[in-house]
Amino acid sequence: MICHRLCSLFLREISFLCGVEKSAKTGRQFLLIGIGGMGMAPLAFYLRQQNHNIYGYDDALPAFLEYILMRQEIIICESFPEDIDCVIYSSAIQGDHPWLMEAKKRSIETYLRGKFLAQFCKKKRMIAVIGSHGKTTVTGMLIDCLSNCDYILGGLFKNEEKLPAKYVLENDFLICEVDESDHTIEHFSPHVTVVLNLEDDHLIQYGRPETLDLAFERIFKNTRHAIIIPNGDERLENIIKKSDITAEVMKVKIAPQVSAFNRNLSILQSALEVLEKDELEIRIPLNFSPLFRRNQFLNTLYFERPIEIWADYAHHPTEIAQCIAHFEEKEEKIAFIFQPHRYTRTQQYAQDFAKVFEGKNCTFLPVYSAGEKFLINGTTETILSHFSEDSKPNFVTSLNNFLIKNDDNKLQIPDQNALPNKIVFIGAGDIFYQARTWIFEQQLQLLKVFLAMQRTFFFENVSAKKHNTLCIDGVVPLIIEPESVEILIIIIQELIKTKIPFFIIGHGSNLLIDDLRSVWISLKRIAPVFTQKEGWIEVSAGFSLSIFCKQIAKLGFQGCEELVGIPGTIGGALYMNAGTLQQTISDQLASIDVINFAGNRQVIHKSQIPFAYRRGFRNGIILGAKFQFTKKEMSAILLEKIHKKMLWRRENQPQEPNAGSIFKNPPNLSAGALIDQAGMKGTRIGGAQISEKHANFIVNTTGQVTVSDVKRLINLTRQKVFEKYGIILEREILFASELFFVKIMS
Repeated sequence: MICHRLCSLFLREISFLCGVEKSAKTGRQFLLIGIGGMGMAPLAFYLRQQNHNIYGYDDALPAFLEYILMRQEIIICESFPEDIDCVIYSSAIQGDHPWLMEAKKRSIETYLRGKFLAQFCKKKRMIAVIGSHGKTTVTGMLIDCLSNCDYILGGLFKNEEKLPAKYVLENDFLICEVDESDHTIEHFSPHVTVVLNLEDDHLIQYGRPETLDLAFERIFKNTRHAIIIPNGDERLENIIKKSDITAEVMKVKIAPQVSAFNRNLSILQSALEVLEKDELEIRIPLNFSPLFRRNQFLNTLYFERPIEIWADYAHHPTEIAQCIAHFEEKEEKIAFIFQPHRYTRTQQYAQDFAKVFEGKNCTFLPVYSAGEKFLINGTTETILSHFSEDSKPNFVTSLNNFLIKNDDNKLQIPDQNALPNKIVFIGAGDIFYQARTWIFEQQLQLLKVFLAMQRTFFFENVSAKKHNTLCIDGVVPLIIEPESVEILIIIIQELIKTKIPFFIIGHGSNLLIDDLRSVWISLKRIAPVFTQKEGWIEVSAGFSLSIFCKQIAKLGFQGCEELVGIPGTIGGALYMNAGTLQQTISDQLASIDVINFAGNRQVIHKSQIPFAYRRGFRNGIILGAKFQFTKKEMSAILLEKIHKKMLWRRENQPQEPNAGSIFKNPPNLSAGALIDQAGMKGTRIGGAQISEKHANFIVNTTGQVTVSDVKRLINLTRQKVFEKYGIILEREILFASELFFVKIMS
């Protein structure tokens, strides 16, 4: 018997290896070091759309950006990849970075991002947007107006479905934001150069203003067709006068005292007039696409009157003055929170920062270093020294207890009359992410008051370990346990109204707890429902899938015996369309009872749900489901099948803490076999290990596994399989940050 099984396994493995050839990798093999940078990620998307294979490395990659990169089939690396043709690195990467040193050791050509882009796009007719401020905004506006051009933005659109780069095969025009900060601007040769302004920024790179002017002079000389500048900008006009320029120069008349947005509109209009002569299709949208961190609305805090929370990327005194002016046009009671960016910039502009915030309701945070070395004269205290003693703004080292204070579980809410109408977070560092965390903490305090009024059970600072099958620890800020569906609906409606991130937690299988900034809702206090009448089964979302399968078998109905042993609840199974090659949870489904994203309850029939492989219902919160079973069999036979299935799972799948299959099976292939043959079985990072029993499982070997361990092992596995077979594995395991029913870019 053992000999027969070994022979079968051997033949199956030989068959697998004969059936899988290494996919032909198209294009070149690029490695982008620092891929999380706002200039690097768009370049990665642009190269990927040209069918190049893109690897990326970043030691601080935001979760939302990693998700977007993954969807575009970009491989995030944990080790230096094989067969790399070219390395591109961000200006934040130092020359002694280990991966850059490894590239040089292997004699791989390396490029600073700006230099690569300038060379790579030489054959394109580039529409370059340059200047000290407003580049991303104007580039985004041009992208909206010229819909059939290539583009590379220097940031992200707020709508993550709209990528910050696009490649159009039949068009040779490229809209591109060209950044002067890394001293590469002079390498570009645009068709049209759109100049917004020029101020003394990034002098750490240039040393003195004259060198910065020279860089602008060089891109002007390289411009082939037209240069557009604002009329009356003496500095730009002087550069133009003394330069040997062959391109036509168009000066845009700017009305006095005009807002920054209208100023940009005037420049945009002139640029479009020039480009119209190139017979480009121009479409002026009713509204321009909102940009990430540019005048971005974040949320509303609901006191007796609502307070709007906004964020802006402004970090230079001119930008900050424009930002303040924009918000003060309509509001009187505004509070600003400012995080200075870089010690060098703070040292250079300390007095100017103090001037723009003079007389404002402002709170200062410590300087965001952006990797710079500490400068004693480049701190927040340096800015504060330029205020008089009686007008110094607040200075806090963190946002803890800002606004609502919580001392010994006693909330201290400021006097309503003292509250501002808006709070605006300003800065280019990590202030946006600090703001997100602070908003969530404020929301929690207000939510607890609401829950107490509803007399609903909730628990604070709960260990996550018992709520996910990988047994990853962490502190869940709040778990709500409603006692009825009616109370659940009231709570969900409140969460939707106040835009508090939340998700429903079942058994926590097939889940990686990668973000704890959310409210969890447990259904365990709601009485489980399982009723049957003539093959029609109604069951609640929190009902165990395995128990459901056994109950169906006991009733003598076929259709669930293959699903037994899949961990989770009915709700979770329907969300994932859980199943095997033989059966899925949706096969016998008739309808589901849900709360939609408007907070309303409705019944959705199976025909309305686009079920697919490992993708189920995702447009609301599942309360329960109705199934219809028609095929009958003796219950004893069905229970025996279930028993054998359970034994098979125990024998062939790991019993250590795990989250189920990590990757989906590629068409006609086994993800586990691919991972095994890529040499990954048994590979360990920290407390996470590829199972020795089944290579498509990651197990918690020590009980101390971290989210970082699991993510790094997932990335390494995808990388190694792609290097060996050219196949990009698609993740099956879900990340908590992807499940929030209130989606906020984080």
